[in-house]
Amino acid sequence: MVTGEEGNSVAETLPVSAARPWRGTSSAPFDAHFYTSVLPDRVVAQCQGNPGAVPVVNLHLANGRVLDLCHIMHLTERWFAVQYFRDTVTCADTDVAFLPYELVVLVSVALQHSSQRRIGFNIRGEAAALDAAPAAQEPPA
Repeated sequence: MVTGEEGNSVAETLPVSAARPWRGTSSAPFDAHFYTSVLPDRVVAQCQGNPGAVPVVNLHLANGRVLDLCHIMHLTERWFAVQYFRDTVTCADTDVAFLPYELVVLVSVALQHSSQRRIGFNIRGEAAALDAAPAAQEPPA
C-alpha cells in the first residue's frame, strides 16, 4: 500500500463518506475502490524515477468532456466529487464536479515535464505545486 506524508495509506487520505461507505456494489468500471487504490498506486508508480515530472490525470466522460483532475475531494457509494482545472494551460482556475461513477469511461495518467506544467494531480486531496511557496520576508527593522 502506498503511504502518504504522515504514514497513512493513500486510501486513508481520501474522504469516503462515513454515512454510506463503499461496499463494492457499483457496476461502474471506475468505482471508489479504483480511485482509492488503483489510481493512486499508478500515479506513484509513474512518478517514481521521474523527479521533474508532473502527473496529469484526465477523466474522460461519456458525454465527450474531459476533466483534468486537481484532486479527488469525496467518494460515496454511488458518486464522487472532484476538483478539476478549468484552464489546463495555467492551472490557475478550478471548478468542482459531482459525478456518478458510470459517467467515467476512461481514466488516463500521463507525465508532463515541470517546464511545461507546474501543477498536476495530487493523490493527497489538495492542490499541489512543484515550486515551493516564496519564503516569507522579514519586516524591515
